[in-house]
Amino acid sequence: MVALSIFGVFLSTAYGANPSFARRFTERADALDVLDWIDPLIGSRNGGNVFSGATLPYGMAKAVADVDGENTGGFSTDGSRITGFSALHDSGTGGNPSLGNFPIFPQLCPEDDLNNCKYPITNRAVHYKDDSIKAEPGYFGVTLENGIKADMTVSEHVALFRFDFSGGIVTGNDTSLSPLIQLDLTDLWASRQNASITVEASEGSNSGQIRGNGTFLPSFGAGSYVLYFCLDISGGKVKDSGVWVNNRAGTEPKQLHVTRGFNLFYLQAGGFIRFQAPLNGPIYARMGLSFISTDKACSNAETEIPTPESQFDDMVANAKNAWRQKLAPITIEPGGVNDSMQISFWSGIYRTMISPQDYTGENPHWESNEPYFDSFYCIWDMWRVQLPFLTIVDPIIQSKLVRSLLDTYKHRGWLPDCMMSTCKGWTQGGSDADNVLADAYVKNLSGIDWELAYQAMVNDAENEPLEWSIQGRGGSASWKRLNYIPYLDFDPYGFGTNSRSISRTLEYSYNDFCLATLAKGLGKDTYTKYISRAGNWQNLFKADQKSTINGIDSGFTGFFQPKYLNGTWGYQDPIACSPLAGWCSLTSNPSETFESSCWEYMFFVPHDIHKVIELLGGPETFLRRLDFFHTSGLADIGNEPVFLTVYMPHYAGRPGLSSKRAHSYIPSRFNSTHPGLPGNDDSGAMASFTIFANIGLFPNPGQNVYFIIPPFFESVSIISPLTNKTATIRNLNFDNEYKRIYIQQAKLNGETYTKNWVGHEFFTEGWTLELTLGEEESEWGTKEEDLPPSLSTGSIEVGLLSPSKLEPNAPMQTTQTSLAKHRQLIFRHPAAPLQLHNPIVLRTLSSEKMPPPRLLSPILRSRTKFPAQYLRTIPPIRHASTEPGTPTVPWKTPHSITSWPPEPLIPPPKEGEILLERRPNRDLPPYVPKRPLSNPMSPAKTNYQLTQPSSVPPFIPKDVQRTFPIFVLVMGISVFAFFNYQKQESSVVTSTLYALRTNPLVREELGDEIYFASKYPWIRGEINQVHGRINISFWVKGTRRQGKVVLRCRRRGRGGYFVTQEWSLELEDGRVLQLYDPDGNAVDPFQDPLGE
Repeated sequence: MVALSIFGVFLSTAYGANPSFARRFTERADALDVLDWIDPLIGSRNGGNVFSGATLPYGMAKAVADVDGENTGGFSTDGSRITGFSALHDSGTGGNPSLGNFPIFPQLCPEDDLNNCKYPITNRAVHYKDDSIKAEPGYFGVTLENGIKADMTVSEHVALFRFDFSGGIVTGNDTSLSPLIQLDLTDLWASRQNASITVEASEGSNSGQIRGNGTFLPSFGAGSYVLYFCLDISGGKVKDSGVWVNNRAGTEPKQLHVTRGFNLFYLQAGGFIRFQAPLNGPIYARMGLSFISTDKACSNAETEIPTPESQFDDMVANAKNAWRQKLAPITIEPGGVNDSMQISFWSGIYRTMISPQDYTGENPHWESNEPYFDSFYCIWDMWRVQLPFLTIVDPIIQSKLVRSLLDTYKHRGWLPDCMMSTCKGWTQGGSDADNVLADAYVKNLSGIDWELAYQAMVNDAENEPLEWSIQGRGGSASWKRLNYIPYLDFDPYGFGTNSRSISRTLEYSYNDFCLATLAKGLGKDTYTKYISRAGNWQNLFKADQKSTINGIDSGFTGFFQPKYLNGTWGYQDPIACSPLAGWCSLTSNPSETFESSCWEYMFFVPHDIHKVIELLGGPETFLRRLDFFHTSGLADIGNEPVFLTVYMPHYAGRPGLSSKRAHSYIPSRFNSTHPGLPGNDDSGAMASFTIFANIGLFPNPGQNVYFIIPPFFESVSIISPLTNKTATIRNLNFDNEYKRIYIQQAKLNGETYTKNWVGHEFFTEGWTLELTLGEEESEWGTKEEDLPPSLSTGSIEVGLLSPSKLEPNAPMQTTQTSLAKHRQLIFRHPAAPLQLHNPIVLRTLSSEKMPPPRLLSPILRSRTKFPAQYLRTIPPIRHASTEPGTPTVPWKTPHSITSWPPEPLIPPPKEGEILLERRPNRDLPPYVPKRPLSNPMSPAKTNYQLTQPSSVPPFIPKDVQRTFPIFVLVMGISVFAFFNYQKQESSVVTSTLYALRTNPLVREELGDEIYFASKYPWIRGEINQVHGRINISFWVKGTRRQGKVVLRCRRRGRGGYFVTQEWSLELEDGRVLQLYDPDGNAVDPFQDPLGE
């Protein structure tokens, strides 16, 4: 059970930044429940971007105060000002703020004059009282500096706000001022395209209603979405109501429609309802939301919160009970550890269940009886730790998430890689939903149509969408022909960001491994094809590539490098995109690795770390390289690809080093303070990394593998919601100061256990693992037979937990056999090299003699015996002459996935082979196909004549060559136009344009009605939020003349504010107007007159 020991001295120091939490903790020390260990404000500062407000588990409605500082998650404790209170948010995301639509704001108008109220965002923003913040599961409260108190809670689709004006101050304590609630037709990043609003409130009535809709842009995706709202405000007698535009309000118009034309500036507008003073109590604002219609939003509100003035406290209690039920499967015995460790642990579990969000019944795109979840933001971040954690503690929800993904495939034709606001998000790497499906499969989740899952994954692997930047994979032709994604790939079949060739090759390899896992378990004959592709990552490994840092050789050789279409090497500095060399993003400065360096991606081969160790020089060199990576500043633990590297010493026989590395990051980088995360929480990814380390079992997702280290508590127990069995991992000789962090011996269910990993059946079968600890490393888990499985060692069991083929939760069986043994068992040709891209094809004489599914992988199950007629050697394929004695066969085109037997894939060319040979005129040799072998797959023929190697066909067909220059030109213009449009529609440019219109000096020179100078304006320069740089210029015109605007800003450190360095207007006559002078009286366009 959770320890309830509290010591006041620790609280006064460790939680000084969160006095309300410390006060709540101290006051309830004698009766703590699990929710008292949760602080929703962890990660709300320093780029964590955590949603800190009121929400139900996976709920759609998420209510919190929005600020003008770090507001990606809505609220931040960075001291910024509150601009409104809204009911939709995402959690832990990066880039542009997400959602925050239709914020409401309470005001008291000075002198009770409507036009004295401050309606625009920058004008109405007000600081909050630091000691007033109260954030708990299902509740958020804060008091503004002007004395107005705001409380909020939620149901599934509705938020309920409560505003107490009794402490409100404008000038003195004038209770005669009429409380006003305004609604703003905007969102957190001002992406609104158009919106409509209707205000219905009769003077003297007890309530009023504001309803409407708006069209917005997703924060990290394509397209747009329409959101509907229904706001009911009650708690007093209505005085008046109406609409407002900019700084003026009127009571006559009750309807308003705003739009955003191509050259029209962003108009701030909305509606309001004002109540007679004095009030007898608080004002309640019930915000119903829907992606379907306004009527649906009103129906949600009336159904879920029928009596808002009497339900607030009950709703808070119901929300807390919902969270208690979700956390109930987990118990810990702290063993005297610091309370901050428990707070970090339980708060992390809480954050894993904020997103994805259950939008079932709110899908505007298609009708379905299946669950519909949104805010997969993004699966690239979530598949590694967050979703695997839900598989353990909330498998029913995880099953619904998988079904939602498959339903998306059924209706949209593709599995999503990223989703937010019902829109398609940008694809970051591979088809990462494949990994989620495979992980669910090997861990035996129920209620899932696995045939449909297989179909969806094959679609990702074999077909290319027209727009692969938002779904599926790109470069499919090169992937199938070359077995890697080339640098500057020529892709005539689809459009996407032509970058990340290294990381996409690595991710596609693992995607295909995951597909092979499902194919194997379902008994599909495509298994050999995809397990072959799983080895394609090796084709970008450059063994002699070195890495220097500040001109000094790191001492390590061998890195992934980009490769051109013709097989020659390109170059990317191995430290590029690391913390030592600057960050990379998808759009601003794309590289051949996504958000990480070649150093980091060298370890991203989750299915074959043994082969990576071999390529890098063996276990000792591998471990030295890992240590250098983590201690030199190259590793960014705030980015998900680094997570698995913490536990890779397990593969090298040093599990103690994994434990040591985990303690080096926890709690120094993951702790219970508000800035206590090293980066974006990414929908609970950072939280899950902490949780898995704390419980002592860390997953390799997509495989039935959990690495064992000592838990950070004396013991942790988890009840499986599926089997109701309790799994326990317990430390013996536990040390709460973490001096004894090395496992000396282990017992599983009372029996000696030497492997340094376990399978998922540990949780579903309710096993008990006891670990005896010591201060030094031991021999435990270091022998070859104790290491986690890898593809090249033949120890991975693929598709083992198939519900239709095997007993549920069957324990993992592994074998360790040398590669020589595999060659003796499998290959008939003595000279045939054992390579993953030279697959072994199984063929049966009849369907009745088909080997069982578990026997479809002889290369992976070393001790399986096969009848001779089941095996047939497919010789390795070469584009040119190979070593003497190596057989070759003619070049063949990629085969259909439904054909049998599957045709072998073409391995990548090697230097000196015909693909690199050109004639003096630079033309490739002609393709002259040879006469194919006669029935080459006949099992009766084992000795046959081999043809001479053939040439490869041209990469670009002649009909394509004629239009290729036009295609390149159109693509280039489209790419430039796309990025220019993104800059033009950014909040930076629109805010600058708005600031120009309101600047008296500019209006005096240019005249009124200031717009872009041309219909299609060109925004020069960059807007780089990752590196904190804004350096843009564009032309504007007024009624008198035109001029060029220049804006330069830099951010003070990562997560800091942007500081304007130059804001000027260059006129046609050469004069330059300095619009921003930090030492003068001019105003910064992004700060208020006080510089706040």
